[in-house]
Amino acid sequence: MRECGCTTTLIKMLDEKAVEEKEAAAMAISTLVLYTGNQKVFRNDERGIVNAVQLLDPSIHNLDKKYTVLILSVLVNSKKCRKQMVAAGACVFLQKLVEMNVEGAKKLLESLAMGKIWGVFSRP
Repeated sequence: MRECGCTTTLIKMLDEKAVEEKEAAAMAISTLVLYTGNQKVFRNDERGIVNAVQLLDPSIHNLDKKYTVLILSVLVNSKKCRKQMVAAGACVFLQKLVEMNVEGAKKLLESLAMGKIWGVFSRP
């Protein structure tokens, strides 16, 4: 799918105004990102993670957050992606989503927090 260039088009759709377009793009990306090649395309696009984190905002109503959480959960193992998620404010949004009992939000928040803890310890 990455040869077709549809992943970059879907990333642009995450920034659209209509909630239905955002949700459709998130659903498609959550399926595509399971393949490693598409993960690389998503990571290399500078707006991909930022747009996905913005979809976690609880003030956006009528948007199923589980697809966005799935996208970010797949990418949390990358140090670069984890830093971008934290810089974009994912921890604040995820804490609110955990309170709202969104599926996968607690595990993603723990993964982001774990990266911070390991960053405290010095490496020889």
